Amino acid sequence: YCLHRFNPLWEFHKIHHSSRELDWLATFRSHIGEQILRRLLAPVLLILFGFPLKGVLIAGAIFIAWAVLNHANVSLNLRVLEPVLITPRLHRVHHLSNAPANNLGTFFTFWDKLRGTLDVTEYSAECELGNGEPNYPQSWLGQFVKPLKDIAIREAMPLKEADSANPCSKPADV
Repeated sequence: YCLHRFNPLWEFHKIHHSSRELDWLATFRSHIGEQILRRLLAPVLLILFGFPLKGVLIAGAIFIAWAVLNHANVSLNLRVLEPVLITPRLHRVHHLSNAPANNLGTFFTFWDKLRGTLDVTEYSAECELGNGEPNYPQSWLGQFVKPLKDIAIREAMPLKEADSANPCSKPADV
């Protein structure tokens, strides 16, 4: 949630959303700063709060495996799981370039149900993926530097709510 809500965190996370296609590698497309936050700081904090190391490692492995599945370009009908879990279909909605901030949960749908951000709409497969910036750098170095420049330029403040005018808001013809 915070990665999408606060400008400095969004600048780092925006790299993940700059991918114009979802595949399993998109799971790991992110700034080194975000990787440190997610893969190092979060587990260390859980251990410091008293969670057992083995439990943190198992949960981390499950979380990464689910993230890989959600980003993989697979066509599995997992709708039966959607009352509880974010599925690849729901996570694809999260990656639409012009969609409002939705489906922010990465594993469980109840977080989005509590915030009112769960979107189960059937969007067309032709809807564009990405972070909404067509000229966003696609190279590793460009993506490493851009968030640092943008954070230095802008004040840390909450993002504006997404525009509700979404060209991909019409359900797909099924």
